[in-house]
Amino acid sequence: MKRIRQTFENVENSLSRVESTWMDAHAGEVISMLKTIPVKKKYGADDIKAILDRDFKVGFTVIRLFVDQSKDEFVPNLKEALGKDGNQFGSGIKCYKAIPEKYIKALINMGLAEDMSKSINRRLQWHDVLRERLKSGRGSATKGQARGRNMENFVEQILQEVFSAKQIAVRCRFIGANGLSYEKTDRHSGSGRSSDSHRSKSLWRHW
Repeated sequence: MKRIRQTFENVENSLSRVESTWMDAHAGEVISMLKTIPVKKKYGADDIKAILDRDFKVGFTVIRLFVDQSKDEFVPNLKEALGKDGNQFGSGIKCYKAIPEKYIKALINMGLAEDMSKSINRRLQWHDVLRERLKSGRGSATKGQARGRNMENFVEQILQEVFSAKQIAVRCRFIGANGLSYEKTDRHSGSGRSSDSHRSKSLWRHW
């Protein structure tokens, strides 16, 4: 096999822009379903049932759009609203088929019917469109950072209960158990030895 030596310039010149779009098949189906929802002043259980019965997967996304929650937020909130049924059946189609009326009632209790009415009957202005673009772009990243920070604070409280202040280092690097790799961490506990670092890493990932 012939060997070819490449330079950085050769590689750089061969690079090209990869075009992509946010629209996929699922997004297309979601938009299609949104267009079929009738416009009226108030919405109730029958409207929600129609959304879920048509296509549960697509309807689940439509509902999340109305309540303005990511999947990571919506699923635990719905399970909590379902109570013991949520613990038994989860929050997906299995739960809906098992207890459809309770499922829809939980969604209504979460404010879905009101959110549908507000969203569909709202008169939009041009800055509302730009606001949504800001929210879905920069706002989404900001929200994720805030959630990550809350998790860090939660872990820090537990570490402070287990270790003394002198044993906790903030925003440092530590060596892995094999002594070859190192990683960054916001919180490190232990003496700094490889075994302690590995234990800290395991504790951090567990939480």
